[in-house]
Amino acid sequence: MLLHCDGGSISVMRARPVSTIGTAVAVLVAAGGLFLSYGASPSSFTSERTPGLRQLALLYLDEPAPLLDQLDFTPGQPLLLVVCQGCQPPEVDAQVMTTADDVIAEAYALRAADGTVGPGYAVIDPEGHVRYRTFDPRVTRNADEIRVLVNAVR
Repeated sequence: MLLHCDGGSISVMRARPVSTIGTAVAVLVAAGGLFLSYGASPSSFTSERTPGLRQLALLYLDEPAPLLDQLDFTPGQPLLLVVCQGCQPPEVDAQVMTTADDVIAEAYALRAADGTVGPGYAVIDPEGHVRYRTFDPRVTRNADEIRVLVNAVR
């Protein structure tokens, strides 16, 4: 029921119910459109491990990378900065630098609350901006996920 006020008089009107079928069709059309636009999006990538599996990389940062002059960074190529003590970096198609330096770990917010360095990594795009950063105790074992992120910043 709806109340309608017109000048000085108030009238009661019955609202027409929305068709259940019409609502279902609208939801399906919207969902189909989202699915099709995702598949065509350059933000979706095919997994190297499972052909045909689509993945989406969320690049939530876009800030100038600190201390680039202290890193082995060549503009025009992405850089995977692995911050940890005694770990092996994953094999990715990008520049890779591994460090346990306290200053670099602090600058990239990859020092734990107890002062330990990492383990974690940052993905720096070819222009020198940090696009992704995370603590990751399984850096070497998560190479597929890291490849998706590195490929996203090319």
